Amino acid sequence: PSNGPNLMPDPNIMALPIHALAENQDALLLVAQTIAMVSGWNWWTPMVQITAAQLNSMLNGCLTQIMAKDEENVNGELNPGQMYKLYSTAVVNGVAVTGVPVSPSITIGAGSNWIGYTGENTTDIAGALTTLLGASFTSNEDDKIISQDGGFAIYNGTTWEGTLTQLTQGQGYVYVRY
Repeated sequence: PSNGPNLMPDPNIMALPIHALAENQDALLLVAQTIAMVSGWNWWTPMVQITAAQLNSMLNGCLTQIMAKDEENVNGELNPGQMYKLYSTAVVNGVAVTGVPVSPSITIGAGSNWIGYTGENTTDIAGALTTLLGASFTSNEDDKIISQDGGFAIYNGTTWEGTLTQLTQGQGYVYVRY
């Protein structure tokens, strides 16, 4: 006669003590960014903290140059929200970069600014700028955003107009401030 169900431990489930979960809570907040690149130049931003060497290793050494706005060859940290121009010798499809998300620290100054969109979803320009720069950011009349494919939008003082209507996660843009 049985006194209840026969419970056997599942070898596929690992139990962790509560203190181990608390110590490793960052591991529960990982995000994955899927990278797709053309052969040639790509305007890109990371979603997580990563170094140029780590990125190139993940992409099997196909990057021959990584440029920031004021730096010809970037060798150190790649900062989320900063646009980088990456020169790839191969087409890259579906390589995932995983890590803890980092809030970007971006300042828009007069002239050209290299920015990257780090939001979770493709979003209209006004919403994307709020996500990236905060609710207190205000675009100036005639400010312009340009994408790598030649899309652009100009702020008319009320709304963004042009061929660029949305910003896409992981993509870089040039924001021209007037």
